[in-house]
Amino acid sequence: SFELIEEAIAQFPQSSKLYCLKGDAIQLGCEDLTVELSEALSSYEKAVELDPSSAEAYESIGYYFDVGRMPTSSE
Repeated sequence: SFELIEEAIAQFPQSSKLYCLKGDAIQLGCEDLTVELSEALSSYEKAVELDPSSAEAYESIGYYFDVGRMPTSSE
C-alpha cells in the first residue's frame, strides 16, 4: 500500500528505488490516493537527485511525460 511506501521512505530516505516506487504508485492510481499526479514527477526527480545514474528514475520521468501527452479517446 501507499502507506507502506511512505513508511519505507521514512526509514530509508536515501533510497532512489523507493522514490521511484512512490512515483509509480501515484501514477498508477494506487488505492484512493489524495495526492496530486505531479507528486509522481517530484518523486522521480528526488530519485535522480539521490542517484543520478538511476536509469529507472529517468525512464519513469519519460513515461510520466509520455502518458501526459497521450491523446484521449475524444481526440
